[in-house]
Amino acid sequence: MASKLQVKIVTPEKTLLETEAEQIVVPATAGEIGFMYDHVPLLTSLTVGYIKFYNAEQLTEKYLLHSGFAQISNNELTILAEEIIDEQSLNKAELTQEITRLTQELKNAVAAEELQKAEKLDSELTSLQQIFSLI
Repeated sequence: MASKLQVKIVTPEKTLLETEAEQIVVPATAGEIGFMYDHVPLLTSLTVGYIKFYNAEQLTEKYLLHSGFAQISNNELTILAEEIIDEQSLNKAELTQEITRLTQELKNAVAAEELQKAEKLDSELTSLQQIFSLI
């Protein structure tokens, strides 16, 4: 039996998950990174994509991440997530409505020359479109 990592996923609101896994794959800014037992210490930024949990070489859990950071040290992986969604709770129709709403808000902000608001909305819209493309 393979040794397991201790894994914790934390959002601004709460500790979402504390579990063990043989391997975790995260969407790092520079590309996917896999973590296993005895991985060297590392701190990396994360981008939109899936966090995948593997046990006995089988995918066991999958979460959609908006952005965040991952740190591994002493066989403990901590993921600080800005926003994370359990794959089962994804709703494509709701996501489509939110993209439509943000697109209209962005158009209104640009028309009113509210540049700071437009930049924030554009960033939020881009993230949602990336999430939508993954589901």
